[in-house]
Amino acid sequence: MAGALTGLLMVPSPARAATDAPADRATLLAEGEAALAQGRVDQALRRFERAAALAHAPDTELALVRTYLQAGDYRQASAFSAHTAGAHRQVVEGAVLYAGLLAIGGQQQAAYRLLDEAGGRFPSSPMLAAVRRWIDTPGAAPETVLQPVRLAPYASGPATPRGGRVVASGVLIDQGRHALVPLEGLERLEALQVRNGLGQTADARIRRRDSALGLALLALTPALTSRSLPRALGDSAAERPLPAAAARDPFPGSPGYAVEFRPDAHARPAWPWLYSGFQGAVDARSGLRTLGVEMPAGPRGGPVLDAAGQWAGMAVHRSGVDRMLPVSALRAAFDPWMGAAATDTAPRPRAAVDEVYEGALRMTLQLIAVPRGAPR
Repeated sequence: MAGALTGLLMVPSPARAATDAPADRATLLAEGEAALAQGRVDQALRRFERAAALAHAPDTELALVRTYLQAGDYRQASAFSAHTAGAHRQVVEGAVLYAGLLAIGGQQQAAYRLLDEAGGRFPSSPMLAAVRRWIDTPGAAPETVLQPVRLAPYASGPATPRGGRVVASGVLIDQGRHALVPLEGLERLEALQVRNGLGQTADARIRRRDSALGLALLALTPALTSRSLPRALGDSAAERPLPAAAARDPFPGSPGYAVEFRPDAHARPAWPWLYSGFQGAVDARSGLRTLGVEMPAGPRGGPVLDAAGQWAGMAVHRSGVDRMLPVSALRAAFDPWMGAAATDTAPRPRAAVDEVYEGALRMTLQLIAVPRGAPR
């Protein structure tokens, strides 16, 4: 389904809700899961909320957490996941999902503490061991035992051809109509796609190459836009903006973040991972900025964000070193697609890490390539 969230987030009238509501909780959960798998997030939310009204049960709350996250509401998902983990200590799934959300959002030490505490209650739990391996191993897919908590979004939009694999990350720009991605490896391709952290997928074509920066500008079909979930009857959904580009490049040594998707040879939908550190300085020999944020080895291309959660640049790998291409350099090369430059240069307050990650979910992209001659 193209543009899974666009134009779908509408609340039904009370009369319609009364007539189309299934009677039992199991049916509500099954229909909600099916809607979520098809990208109909608003319909999934309504089904799960009705199921929650019938019983205060952990399976319903886990489904609601995943629904909030697939809608892009990481902060709400994290807060509700914390409630689920605390209110349903008799089941291990609550702690497992909450630990996964903490880990992807740059709070791995908090995730480990949560898992240590849960291990005292469930000393032989295979789920706790599996989620630790998933956190510790870049590129590891969630194991089968973790399926009840599904540590990934569902994919929506154009289907990914067989043979597709994640070759890099990218950055969504221009209100979701274009993307910036590393240029390396984009030769002799059968197909090209991008997918964000909400699972929304778009077909892509190269519109412009910039060899000096080593980047390509991709045009996307459909545009990747997301809309807020209505909170009550009568609410209207609003389009969520992408994180704003910083008015000036971040000062070396200031706090910052980098976001990347883990590599995947099977192009499965996934959540990006956020890492924190400090903005790097300009290297005297190359004249390029170092990244300054430590990340596991792997493809680059994701966004770099400043302490306020604004888009500050892109992470790239050059001559064996992680670098940062600042927004000023990107604007010089791709200005028509970058939007108006910010005029407020006053320092902004530091954003909470969950707020930073919430913006990154929509902006960070998997770059999915199908090499020519790959099995279809």
